[in-house]
Amino acid sequence: MLIDQGAAKCSIVIRPAAPKAENKRDFSDERAAAEDFARIAKKMTGADVSIGTEPQDGLIPIYIGESGLTVAPDAKNKLKHPDPLALKNDRFLIEIRRDRVVLLGARAWGTRMAVTQFFENAGCRWFGGGDFFEVIPESETLAPKTVRKIYTPDFEMRDVWYVKDEDLAHLKLQRHDVVLHHGHSWQIWIGKERKERPELRGLVQGDRKGPLEYAHPDVPDIFVKNINAFFDRTGNRTASLSTDDGPVYSESKESSAWLLKEYANPFMATPAISDAVLRLFNKVIPKVQEKHPGTAFGFLVYANTMTPPRYETVHPSVAGGGAPLAENAMVPTTSETDDRRIHFRKCFSTWMKLARRGYIYEYDPFVIWHGVMCPRVELIRRNVPYYKSIGVRGMNIESRKSQFAESGLNILVYSRLFWDTGADVDDILDDFASTFYGPARKAIRRWIKVTQESVLNPSAPIFGNEDHNIELIYTAKTMAAAEKAIRKAESVAKVEPWKKRVHVVRLIHNHTEAYLESKNAMDRCQFADALSAIDRMYEIKAKLAAIDPMLTDPNRWDLKSEGPPWLRGLRKQTEHWASLAGQKGDGSEGTLIQILPEKWNFVFDPDNLGLTNSWAQKGELERASPIDIGQPWDYQGHLKPRIANGWYQTRFNVPLAFKGKPIRLYFTRIYGMKITLWIGGKLVEHRDLPRWFWYDYHHEREFDVTNFVKPGETQTITMRVFKEFDWGGPYGGAFLYSPKDAARQIKEK
Repeated sequence: MLIDQGAAKCSIVIRPAAPKAENKRDFSDERAAAEDFARIAKKMTGADVSIGTEPQDGLIPIYIGESGLTVAPDAKNKLKHPDPLALKNDRFLIEIRRDRVVLLGARAWGTRMAVTQFFENAGCRWFGGGDFFEVIPESETLAPKTVRKIYTPDFEMRDVWYVKDEDLAHLKLQRHDVVLHHGHSWQIWIGKERKERPELRGLVQGDRKGPLEYAHPDVPDIFVKNINAFFDRTGNRTASLSTDDGPVYSESKESSAWLLKEYANPFMATPAISDAVLRLFNKVIPKVQEKHPGTAFGFLVYANTMTPPRYETVHPSVAGGGAPLAENAMVPTTSETDDRRIHFRKCFSTWMKLARRGYIYEYDPFVIWHGVMCPRVELIRRNVPYYKSIGVRGMNIESRKSQFAESGLNILVYSRLFWDTGADVDDILDDFASTFYGPARKAIRRWIKVTQESVLNPSAPIFGNEDHNIELIYTAKTMAAAEKAIRKAESVAKVEPWKKRVHVVRLIHNHTEAYLESKNAMDRCQFADALSAIDRMYEIKAKLAAIDPMLTDPNRWDLKSEGPPWLRGLRKQTEHWASLAGQKGDGSEGTLIQILPEKWNFVFDPDNLGLTNSWAQKGELERASPIDIGQPWDYQGHLKPRIANGWYQTRFNVPLAFKGKPIRLYFTRIYGMKITLWIGGKLVEHRDLPRWFWYDYHHEREFDVTNFVKPGETQTITMRVFKEFDWGGPYGGAFLYSPKDAARQIKEK
């Protein structure tokens, strides 16, 4: 009996402060574990449990951390990891006897997780970050059963970005990047020489502006010098060799010779760089290990640039992180029908055979979903056990700060499966619903089922991670079923804490509704309505943050910042469109002439017949079926082949009042590599666009059509869009407007 009738019958024992500087963090973690034990015990029972460095007479000692070795000297040996390739050991011991308790991790972070597990065994739960998701049952007693058990996670890497230390400990995750350094590093290792010696930068379009001239003979020695200095300075045993973010190719003769003449990814036409990268690694690692033997090196195996190597070997000290960039994160990795997932599965399973260690660097797509809840539980249920089956040693989830309203269920399920990949996900969700929502558990479980399973039954095949998948997943049917479940939950959750918890679900749902309204309004070029819906999204985010700042961070979606539409620029971009279309109260940049139809006649042209047969001048498109310009053609029955042309045509009539005035044609968003535009059969412009859509997320396209429009006459707009491996065609509204400033320049961002 540790606590009886609210009175402590125990005291916490920790080791004295560590004398060596390198042990300060370990001691800090042990101290934090002890303080967390005392805090939870107080909240649970009302008892004050003291913390000291010696047992107290008459009280059962609770040894937290290495103080436990004084009474369980065999524990350190038993906690050794059985896998000699393990980079981090998060095993921990819980020993409960009548005369003592020992909570000890193989390292200090494991001790923090041992405290979490101790109280989970007593009925406590942590379903996410922040105070909101903490559930501590009230009890006058704390009397755990006798046990001696060592807990071992299935995944040694369990990393979720931007979650606070105390929440990481409660979810039994890890601090970012502590298992294996794998962040973008080339600029770090080339150091100041990158500025002092331009010849070390990659050659791009004839200019030395690329990240690295990796074939330069001096590069390996510079890397070795700076990595050794890093190990000397920090005492770390791992370092990253990952390429810098974005394209890393160099067009020089020397570096080009290192590349194979093949695509790494059949869906994006990006050259394979695996052999070139590994060639550099194999020059660097042996020299580093002459001074620092036994060190390990992480790097990101981007699915869009790194097929398994053809001729270079994978150094045994390298661990590759499979990064499924552009590999359909909203489709299960185990899919037998999605060709991108099949491609990633084939490539990374081969990498796992070549490398002694491997992990998955996963993207949580909500970061480009405007804060809409991202339903991935059904995918995680399938993905994590599969990764374990091919020898993956862990996962790193790229997410963002304050995210639990948006991605909390995903993180919860990840955190449980990381420890036991065979755990029943339904049991995890049932425990969450019953413990956290009480009388509303059945209705909330229905809401979870409706929203999470929606990703398995989208209205069209999901392609990529981008925000336009939201309306394919959150269909009208799904939203109606979710609304019904939430209303039922609200009807039974009449008192706290159930009422507030259900209210958070309501806010999450209303936020999704507001986003869908904004997208629908943008597709119709009703930008004032879109702004109103976006403002509701901000208001809801603020309400969620007021309940707990870990639910969402409104500052991440602020109103003023420029940036990609999926991050901060959604409202800013919509304001710009409203200004051009004369829908902004003051300071408008233009006058709206006409909102063009939502449906245009469309012909899919994978064989490039349109130009040869003069479709822009003849009547082929007049007989075509209509297509919605609010979504790419890939979502409307034209998924393959990936490389193709799509032809669009609609009719318009500009009023005579605009005769002699400047006229612009504006598409809010178009995917494509090349666009050719005709009006009335006459060529207006041919425009080449950035090679890959992810170079930026500003896809608006504007054309000066003044000299081709005949006010008072009905004319046709014909557009040919060529795309390679991404999506194709418009995915937003289009309109004609007259700029107030006739000299206003058209600028492609």
